Amino acid sequence: MPARATVTVDLGNGTTSAAYKNAQGQIVAIPDKDGQLCTATAVGFEQGDPARPVFGRTAMSMRRVHPEWVCTFAKRARGKGDVPAIVDKDGRVWTTREMEALFLASRLNHAQEFTGERIAGVLITVPANFDDAQRRASLAVVEQAGYACIGTINEPTAALLRYAQGKKGTFLVTDVGKGTSDISIIAADGNTFTIRAAAGRSDLGGAEFQACILQHLMDYAAGNGVVLDPAQDHRSLILMEYEAENAACDLSSVQEVAIAFQAHGRLFDVSLTRATFESLVSDLCEQIRDLVTEAMASAGLAPDEIDGVVMVGGASRTPCIRAVLESLFGAAKILTDIDLDKAVSLGAVEAIGLKLNELTVGGNQALVNRLHEYDLHSNVKVNDVCSWPIGVRARDSRTGLDAFVVMIAKNTPLPATCRQVFGLIGGDVGTGDTPIIVLQGDPEEHPDKARVLARFRLSNLPPGPTRERIEVEFAMDCSGLANVHARDLFSGREIAEQVDARDAVQKQHVA
Repeated sequence: MPARATVTVDLGNGTTSAAYKNAQGQIVAIPDKDGQLCTATAVGFEQGDPARPVFGRTAMSMRRVHPEWVCTFAKRARGKGDVPAIVDKDGRVWTTREMEALFLASRLNHAQEFTGERIAGVLITVPANFDDAQRRASLAVVEQAGYACIGTINEPTAALLRYAQGKKGTFLVTDVGKGTSDISIIAADGNTFTIRAAAGRSDLGGAEFQACILQHLMDYAAGNGVVLDPAQDHRSLILMEYEAENAACDLSSVQEVAIAFQAHGRLFDVSLTRATFESLVSDLCEQIRDLVTEAMASAGLAPDEIDGVVMVGGASRTPCIRAVLESLFGAAKILTDIDLDKAVSLGAVEAIGLKLNELTVGGNQALVNRLHEYDLHSNVKVNDVCSWPIGVRARDSRTGLDAFVVMIAKNTPLPATCRQVFGLIGGDVGTGDTPIIVLQGDPEEHPDKARVLARFRLSNLPPGPTRERIEVEFAMDCSGLANVHARDLFSGREIAEQVDARDAVQKQHVA
């Protein structure tokens, strides 16, 4: 069977969906083996045996009994290296990257059965707020699952491609999922989409809202003489998490829910109103508001300049999140004719041709030649921005302190390049290697708090001038992935490397 199909995957913390374009030009959501269009993103080993993997809702059911053999929330670990996930029955430690790849392989293998074609390429969606390391880790999980990745597209952008093709206006997209929150401001002009600004958090989502309910239940139990210890009562707390999740979902449509849970052999019944729930999560809603105002300020826009607000992500159903947006923009601007759960994967299909054209320009014609002709056509153009400032660590000659020198600022239109010349600390010349440390993060904070994306070295520099000695150039592509080039202007020695935070320390190519 030739590899022809191209699919999109929204691989989330909570659920995963996939889609493709069929031969008739229709965009189709791809179900999992259970017929579900949104699969619970969970993978585990039955009885701890790697030869007996379980996925989706089967894994979630097993988690109630054997949480130690089930991995969830792997997306939050992307870009953080080899994070341990579970230990199998033989004592082998499996990382979140391995477990996420195992889950994705299962989902895509069934997608091949559904489409009747082998998958030649996968376009994976990512939060707009993902940094370089997280984006490269997203590419890596597709590759580790055994498939070719044709690139990434930001989730809010994909959602708007689903909604606003052929329309004109400036839209604010709010994507609050299980584990992340994204705000993007995007100007639509027919089939051209220009990201004006983005803001987000990789540690704020529906899970935090549910954790507030869980803490409420723990406090209730403690008030009745039962204190739960996360280290000792892990399984009880997992069962309570399910009740908290169900309650959060139900309170999106009803004013009050009854929650029953067991702790230390006792049965508790708690009544939770929407008003109480909203008081518990009021601080989280304010954090969502802060992200919206941050994006608006970055775009230089007032609320009356926003033509519509698109809400996607399962946690966007939370009424108090909608209330925050209504207070800022008015209820009439909240658009409701969009699928909160599948808009991202369905909209990403519209960008497949765009990404394939980028591959052609990049020289990957071999992959393009294997694909359907209709996948190669693209009616959309996306002008994206840099999600995080990126630069280098350098010493301030005036203060003697290290600083984060930004080369490409946040919300800079992509693709982007920047070149800057730095001096050398005298002791570095002729004594060994000159380090070039690539940082991404908040430049207002101490550089120790920024993410180190890579460490490069210019080796064996000859003695010579120290001022205006090293020229550093950054280039960031349309997917937000960076490359760095550094050259010693005195000797001509240089390095040219792709910033790849999967390994943190790169091999050098010294000319």
